Amino acid sequence: MKQKIVIVSHCFLNDAAKLRNQDAADMEQERTKKRSFLRELLERGIEVIQLPCPEFILYGCSRFPVRYATFSPGSPEYAAADRHAAGGIRSLS
Repeated sequence: MKQKIVIVSHCFLNDAAKLRNQDAADMEQERTKKRSFLRELLERGIEVIQLPCPEFILYGCSRFPVRYATFSPGSPEYAAADRHAAGGIRSLS
């Protein structure tokens, strides 16, 4: 039997990992859609794997706020964190 898996980013499942000062109504709408999406996956028997947070990988839990550009695709920091996060996923195939 083949198992279906969806891989999601850290911040997709963790609302607290988002940028500050977001509109509360927008955040609630996003949260509602996210929960609906996750329920649908689980009802269909699809497993969910959450990737680790790239900021946590690089800086740990006592980190300082980081500029968006630090984690933009193409930056060396992002590439290193991305390779680390994907390392465990590669072994699933």
